[in-house]
Amino acid sequence: MKTLTKIYTKSSRSCRQRQLLVLMEVDSLIRINDKEMEFCGNVLELLLSLNLNPQVCAVLVNGEIVKKEMWENFLLKDGDYVEIVSFVGGG
Repeated sequence: MKTLTKIYTKSSRSCRQRQLLVLMEVDSLIRINDKEMEFCGNVLELLLSLNLNPQVCAVLVNGEIVKKEMWENFLLKDGDYVEIVSFVGGG
């Protein structure tokens, strides 16, 4: 699977963050709630690709809770086990 991946670097002369987009061949297989899926990206991108509302989800990767403020920087890798819990209201 080819995907556009964001790579962030810092210049030694400047504190500004630079963003590079790289087209790369990715072979990442992750498990989401007991289903295997090919995916390359971060936790937030995963939720959006599954059409889930991030506001009502909790995510565990390999049994550890990933805090919402870390979702954009938490890259999923080959072999990760992801559990997604969605909260629903009722009356």
